[in-house]
Amino acid sequence: MSIDTLNTEVKVQEVMNSPVITLEKYKPTSEAAKLMKSFNVGSVIIVDSEGIPVGILTKSDIIERLVTEAKDPAKVKVEEIMSSPLINVEPSTKIQDAVKALRVKGISRLGVVYKKKLVGILSIRDVIRVTPEIMDILSEKAMIQTGELFSSKSSSILGYCDGCSDWSEDLLEVDGKFYCPDCVVDLYGSEKI
Repeated sequence: MSIDTLNTEVKVQEVMNSPVITLEKYKPTSEAAKLMKSFNVGSVIIVDSEGIPVGILTKSDIIERLVTEAKDPAKVKVEEIMSSPLINVEPSTKIQDAVKALRVKGISRLGVVYKKKLVGILSIRDVIRVTPEIMDILSEKAMIQTGELFSSKSSSILGYCDGCSDWSEDLLEVDGKFYCPDCVVDLYGSEKI
């Protein structure tokens, strides 16, 4: 396994939610709230009559701009309380660049646009959901770079080798599998032992 084969770049397209729930801007806020509840989402993308995104309406927008002011959700159009414009990124954007955009803009969701078409939405919650996996990847890459992953200092394990099926009293764990020293040399080269 070389360091080059360990992909540490997570792209927005791997994390985003799709398809996107949309609603026309002239619809009542009550309809947006029903969509959020039905699809168990925290936002709805607001579109114009041609289906082009013009903003986003979140649960927070409804609470801050409607509920706290005691307005009737059946009478207030979504365009009156939506956040606009919708900030977008491309599916190929690195997740760390998307997180930076969220932080700099002070927002919790980004539209994901491909060839001028909205294809998904990325939220802080989506990023938090994959953070443990990203940390595992980065940790494993660091261990490979420092040689810790293949260190001979690790404790010996008894059992059958996952490579050759022979019994060994000196198995090494590599990528969740256990190999005898001969298989480690065959698979990864002698410098890894």
